[in-house]
Amino acid sequence: LSYNEEPYLLQSLVRSVSSVVNGTGFDWIYDSNTSGPDTVKTLTVETGSSQRAGKFAYGLVNGLTYKFSRTNVTKSGSMLGQLFTDDVSLSGSPTTVALVPVVPNQVDVYIAYSAAGLAGASALNRALSTEIGISNRFGPVWALRSTAPSFAAHVEVEPKVTAKLTVAADD
Repeated sequence: LSYNEEPYLLQSLVRSVSSVVNGTGFDWIYDSNTSGPDTVKTLTVETGSSQRAGKFAYGLVNGLTYKFSRTNVTKSGSMLGQLFTDDVSLSGSPTTVALVPVVPNQVDVYIAYSAAGLAGASALNRALSTEIGISNRFGPVWALRSTAPSFAAHVEVEPKVTAKLTVAADD
């Protein structure tokens, strides 16, 4: 899990947003539109080298799961993408995203009845591990069209949202 990579992934999974500068850096707020479709970013994914490369367009993050414990912080996920094209040239001068890893001693767990309530909430003292995930967020639209070698668009489907929290048994 890296601080600088997550905005790209979350803007493809949840909603395209802009960052807001605060006193110590940036705030990113990803709130899904509950009354209509979300505007998300699609990505072009390239892999390989100058010897042989491939790519696909319309990359859409379809699920992410984050796991936090005192010894480990991990991320896994899934992505939809249009037809993969092999033996292509890589795009020139790609932007490198600096790796700034999230480490366990930078994580706090808060619980509130609403997002607004998090501002006044206190961190849990005995949270041992937590996992939060969204999967099956989008479905591809496959049209009966002989000239379309891949899906044409996406639709939002009912996602699966999970959360797990392990805490110590204390008062």
